[in-house]
Amino acid sequence: MSHVWLKIGKGVLVVLIVGFVVLSKAGPGGTWTVCPAGPPTCQFKSIQEALAAASDGDTILVRAGIYRENLVITQSRITLRGEEPPGTVRLEAAEPFHAIEIGPSSVGVTIEGFTVRGAGRGQFAEFAGIFVVGAGALLQRNIFQDNNVGIWVTNPVKEPVVQVLENTFTGNDKDIEVSSRALIQGNRFDDEVSVDIGGYAEIRKNQGAILRINGAALVEENRFMQVKVFSFSISPPTVLRRNQIVGTGQNPGEGSFEEGLIIKAGSPLTVEDNLISQHGVSAIVIDRSNAGILLQRNTITNSGYGLWLLEGFPQLVRVEGNTIERNRLGGVLLISADEEAQFEVVNNLIRLNQGNGIMVGIAGRYVFQGNRILDNDHWGVVATIPPCAQEDLGLRPQVTGSGNEIANNGK
Repeated sequence: MSHVWLKIGKGVLVVLIVGFVVLSKAGPGGTWTVCPAGPPTCQFKSIQEALAAASDGDTILVRAGIYRENLVITQSRITLRGEEPPGTVRLEAAEPFHAIEIGPSSVGVTIEGFTVRGAGRGQFAEFAGIFVVGAGALLQRNIFQDNNVGIWVTNPVKEPVVQVLENTFTGNDKDIEVSSRALIQGNRFDDEVSVDIGGYAEIRKNQGAILRINGAALVEENRFMQVKVFSFSISPPTVLRRNQIVGTGQNPGEGSFEEGLIIKAGSPLTVEDNLISQHGVSAIVIDRSNAGILLQRNTITNSGYGLWLLEGFPQLVRVEGNTIERNRLGGVLLISADEEAQFEVVNNLIRLNQGNGIMVGIAGRYVFQGNRILDNDHWGVVATIPPCAQEDLGLRPQVTGSGNEIANNGK
């Protein structure tokens, strides 16, 4: 406050008290406020103006309203927090580029409570609701809507890890793209989450449509409709554990995702303790993998084929301890014309499939041990007869087995 003393006429003294807003904060780690009305209701009308005034460690509180801006963050340990309840603070990209960009020198930025819309719309190149180059960002409890990409993580430092927690994604061309390192947990997606070459993500307890892995990932306790693994990371290997990969159809032509888990892996892959169900063509398709693959303790059911392995397997594929049942076209279809292909099918329960229990290809080496192959409509185990031209090349499947129970098939 300031006081202005005025003398009006003889013997009359008037004191005016004039108020004004002071744009300052109380030392490091202070708080700035933003609202659509601007001063004097709050300190700033624009979020970018508040960022220009803020220092490392500050907090910017943004009140309910619509803000049409493209933000660039250069500070570290800064927090942008939208007012509760969720969805009341809306950031719309003023230009069709990144709505928020966290720069390479920014570490430990937190963004929470925003609805971020319209980034990259109509552009050929990819732009994101939040584009993360800096390390250690925490992006939580936001809504990403109608962006080219919801969140794009591409920081070269990789540590500390970027965390993407409890966000909702809707109407984006792609929900998340990771080409670095990230923890992705507790989110709801309606489009694609992509881990690109060079990226590593821990993906836990999310719900969504499509997960695509070109890098490496630990994928645990999620529910997706389709997972595609085109992994080329040697270390760490990709692991899918305790997920539900559930589609919307049981016959070819039904539903949106006719294959559940699609594998074209160039690096080791473990798939264990998952439920994979309701895919019209096949629950699992493995195509031309040149890396060791372990499928164990999965429940594979109510699809076209349970497991369909196509040709091209110079490394071992081991199928162990799975339940493969009630599939419309058959249990396990192992198709290979590669003499070096190796398949081990051990201790599985393969039952109640409407086709064959197991069908093997015209070449390759197959070991069947300790399986229970029961109550399938056609053959329990059947081998493909090679065409004449391939017969002349001496192609034959090499099948060995022991301790299998094969009963009540061929109804």
